[in-house]
Amino acid sequence: MKTKTQHENELTICSVYHSARSKHFLELSRELTESLNDRRDWSWVVMDNTPADYAEERLDSSKFRVVRGIPMTECVKTLALWQLGMRTSYHHVSAINNTLPHITTRFALILDNDFFIVRKNWIRVILQHMKNKELAFFGPPWHPRWIKKVRYFPAHHALFIDTSRVSLSHLNFLPQYTTPKSLSSTHLFSSPRLPSFLAHLRKKIDGRYGIGTALDTSYDLYKNYYKHPTIRSEYVVPSFRPYEKYWFPMTVIRKLIDRITPDRFSYVPRRGSYTTEIFKDGGHFSARGEGWEEFFWQNIPFGFHMRSTPDVEKRDWDKEVRALEIGVEHFKEHPAT
Repeated sequence: MKTKTQHENELTICSVYHSARSKHFLELSRELTESLNDRRDWSWVVMDNTPADYAEERLDSSKFRVVRGIPMTECVKTLALWQLGMRTSYHHVSAINNTLPHITTRFALILDNDFFIVRKNWIRVILQHMKNKELAFFGPPWHPRWIKKVRYFPAHHALFIDTSRVSLSHLNFLPQYTTPKSLSSTHLFSSPRLPSFLAHLRKKIDGRYGIGTALDTSYDLYKNYYKHPTIRSEYVVPSFRPYEKYWFPMTVIRKLIDRITPDRFSYVPRRGSYTTEIFKDGGHFSARGEGWEEFFWQNIPFGFHMRSTPDVEKRDWDKEVRALEIGVEHFKEHPAT
């Protein structure tokens, strides 16, 4: 068991960057972390996944311990043809796996470069909470709008790990797709030519059968530890208003359907696993207003993830970066407490 007496620091934060934009995100995240926390017994390891010909300024080595990652060209060589469509994900997650040997502290935090924790003194509060509750894993789950992702378990976006309760050598963040078929949704009807009403019905049923089936990043952790008898986990809750876009009659119908539908096939997860509160309600910067994901813990804003909805194909990154800078400044001046 690792203890603070064995190491100067108690927490290692692990991230990945691959571009000038993600570099800027990490720099803002570090500024926010330093502003919000009175503890300094932590360090930050970053895998450099930039291309070999990257000509932009790199991360400041005095603030981050930068480790050269695997070039995309080398990562692609390890993938089958059917996996190439997910090469960006495999490249990123391989880097996450490669940060694990650099963790020498009791606690680790796997932190996406576009996830920002906004609670005052979150390092002290969360590590103490994990000790008190004997938690091996803690953090935000996949947001419910990503219906194919697993539920009720911390995802990799801001994942705290107590290495005294689970061995890092047992963790694998790679997607668990083993065949081309495992990437596809289950189909009730096999015929490619169906009457329009049956095709519509198939789409609806396929959608519900696909809920929680993605074997995506960190699925291996979910599979091994979600119902583990001795290794405990806890997740913060996403802000989610599933019916706000529907007119009242449709809202009533959808609520009724969700109430009688088993959780496995319900687009809306069970009660208590999300909140309808938003940052704006407490006078905070509205990450949700930018199309991003907000998360709460103990009825207090926990953090936000710069993830747009799944159907957004083109993003105005200049606008989003400006909004992010405003949001970071807000929480530096007005931390969530």
